[in-house]
Amino acid sequence: MSAQTSLEAMDDMIRALTKFEQDQMDLATQIRQQYDRIGQDWNDKQYQNLGENVAQIITAVSSSYTVISEGITRCQILRRALEDYLNS
Repeated sequence: MSAQTSLEAMDDMIRALTKFEQDQMDLATQIRQQYDRIGQDWNDKQYQNLGENVAQIITAVSSSYTVISEGITRCQILRRALEDYLNS
């Protein structure tokens, strides 16, 4: 693999992780908005149960955000290290 190909692969990885991170944030927002829309027509114990389930889903989706964000930062740092390595 050429040096340029390695750098492009690293850039592709960072872009994919960044897109995944944004997609997760969008998903959490969409789920919450859909739950709120449902609540305009439904408000009983079962709707509250749905709310608890939605909250668990959003928590699970959101909890990985920090790990992914930190991983992206580390990949960006390592990309610079790869570039330095390839240029030496």
